[in-house]
Amino acid sequence: MCSSDLSIQETVPVLRSAAAVELAGLVVSVNRQERGTGERTALAELAEEFSMPTHAIVTLDEILEHLGDRLGAEDRERIAAYRAQYGAAE
Repeated sequence: MCSSDLSIQETVPVLRSAAAVELAGLVVSVNRQERGTGERTALAELAEEFSMPTHAIVTLDEILEHLGDRLGAEDRERIAAYRAQYGAAE
């Protein structure tokens, strides 16, 4: 799990215990579609762990689709290697 996921895991319990609020959900700016501790995305695992909806403003797939041919072969290879190592199955 990446450091941003760990930050969320630390922050949600603090928010829930410090204030009389119910968290409506979690929004992240970019879902890199990384694996959590299993094969699912870290974002999906966080949704289950904290029983709340999670959403991303944009996903890595959407960014790549938007960039299209403007992304060079070398960058595409690096992204493919990153996804092979850290990417989730879903």
